[in-house]
Amino acid sequence: MTSRIDAWASGDSKMSDSEASRAEVEAAHHADNRRRAAYVVAACAIGADEFRILADMLGLDDADITAARGERPAKSRRRTAA
Repeated sequence: MTSRIDAWASGDSKMSDSEASRAEVEAAHHADNRRRAAYVVAACAIGADEFRILADMLGLDDADITAARGERPAKSRRRTAA
C-alpha cells in the first residue's frame, strides 16, 4: 500500500478512496487524542504556568486546548443508600 508520503514523493497526488478515508479517520483519531491530552493536562496542572509548560512538552497547540475547553466529561452519579 502506498503511504501519503510515498504518493507525494512520486509526484502522484491521487489517493485511492480507501486511503483518503483512512487518512480522515486517522486525523479524527489524533485530534481526539490531542483534545483528551489537553483536558488531562488541565486537570493535573497546579497552575497556568505549569499547564503551559506541560502542553508545550506534548506539542499541544491552541486549537487542541480550545477543543478540550469546549467539552467536559460526564459526571458520574453516585447513588446513596436510602
